[in-house]
Amino acid sequence: MSWFLWLLLGVNLIAGACSYLFLTRFREIIGCHIGMNITMAVTGLLGTATGIALTYQFPSAYTIITIVNILVAVLIGVLFGMLGDSQTVISGGISGFMAGIMGPMLGAMADRPFLLLIFITVFSLFSFAVICFSMGLEEEEQKETP
Repeated sequence: MSWFLWLLLGVNLIAGACSYLFLTRFREIIGCHIGMNITMAVTGLLGTATGIALTYQFPSAYTIITIVNILVAVLIGVLFGMLGDSQTVISGGISGFMAGIMGPMLGAMADRPFLLLIFITVFSLFSFAVICFSMGLEEEEQKETP
């Protein structure tokens, strides 16, 4: 079943990358508020999913997994934060740090990590779709406003 965890982690990361590429088109209309919402949502979901999957795969290397997950989540947070202003970059870094610590803790304590990772994957796909759809609506509102 370990291949299934890697598959779910890959789906999460690919969906995050596709969302990032989609959202780069809207960089000029992403303000502080929507930028922080995007950054914190994506960073929290991807950092948690990565931590759960890696902790389940390598339970004896908890400290190393936590450090790697913090670095990955902070990197994701900073990347998505750069879509907005400098405040969203800071928010992304801090949110990534928190998700990087929280993900391995959830992975270590979960009695059913498969179920938890499936839930996070479904929730993250839904969240990414809502974020991208709302940015499309925001662009339409910007075009209609003179």
